[in-house]
Formats: sequence, structure tokens, C-alpha cells
Amino acid sequence: MTVSGTALIALSQALERVDQAAEGVSKATQLSVGVDDQVDLSTEAVRLLVAKNGYDAAIDLARTADEVSRRAIDLLA
Repeated sequence: MTVSGTALIALSQALERVDQAAEGVSKATQLSVGVDDQVDLSTEAVRLLVAKNGYDAAIDLARTADEVSRRAIDLLA
């Protein structure tokens, strides 16, 4: 597994978390009467923050991998 591959997996996981939170927020905007249908918006907000932090970390990892690759190429050139 390469560093870039790890960053790509982390980005995919962050996107999945955003999708899950979006589904929760969507449920909160629908009229429902069942106890099982209730959504805690603070939980969804936390999910979004975790996803954002994961996304930011993955982007930093991808940038670092790119920079390391560029410097390695410069050293070999």
C-alpha cells in the first residue's frame, strides 16, 4: 500500500461519513412520529466534524506524499 493509496482510502471513508450524516439530517427534516425515526442533530454534527477532520488529514497526507515524490524525483534527476 502506498501513501497515496492510504490517502485515497481515507478520503473515501470521509465521504462515507458525510453521506451517513447527510442521511441523518435528511431524516430529521421529515415528519415522523416513530421513536425509531428520531435523529439527534448534535450526533450528526459530530459526524460531520469527524468527516471534515478525516478529509483534512487525508488531503494533508496526499500533499505530503506528492511533495516527497517530487523531491525524490528531483534528487534522482
